[in-house]
Amino acid sequence: MLTKPTIGYLSPEEYFALEAQSETRHEYYNGEIFAMAGTSQNHNTIALNMAFAFRDQLKSKSCLLFIEQIKVELAVNTHYTYPDLVISCDPRDDNGKAHKINYPALVIEILSESTAEYDRGLKRQKYFKLDSLQYYILVSQDICMVEVYERINNTQIWQFCDYELPTDIVYLSKLGDLQISVAQIYENIVFENAVDDTSTQ
Repeated sequence: MLTKPTIGYLSPEEYFALEAQSETRHEYYNGEIFAMAGTSQNHNTIALNMAFAFRDQLKSKSCLLFIEQIKVELAVNTHYTYPDLVISCDPRDDNGKAHKINYPALVIEILSESTAEYDRGLKRQKYFKLDSLQYYILVSQDICMVEVYERINNTQIWQFCDYELPTDIVYLSKLGDLQISVAQIYENIVFENAVDDTSTQ
């Protein structure tokens, strides 16, 4: 979740210095920083479910998976975000000491009330401009809903598909046939409006 900007204008260098020392993560846009507030249990569980599912499949592939703590550079010295999950298959991002990546192939954002508009709006527009990006996935933490945007043939055209049933499977063919079921994503999640205490697993 993002909070309102708490500090005046910062240069990119000042932002990087702050992030190196701060225990709180901040996203950066046009000189303003936005603190990343704490997440819910559902948010955290969904992120871990997806990370574990993808990590096992990526062991035989030359791709890197990061969760929450690695920045993505959307525009040099202008816009930096912290996706909930990000996968890069570009060797230029393979630097163990780096705090950001520049060539993501997949970005996942877990929606909250405070970020849904931003994730579907400005952030999505900026991500779509990254030539390396093949998939942008939005995951609701309040209902069973996974929204997948897929780039078509390295163009600026994107295809949209949503998944609502636990039996649905999200296929990511451009990442070596990576896949995950909706049931895996929502394992151990119980929605507040559920009729009983059963989960989607």
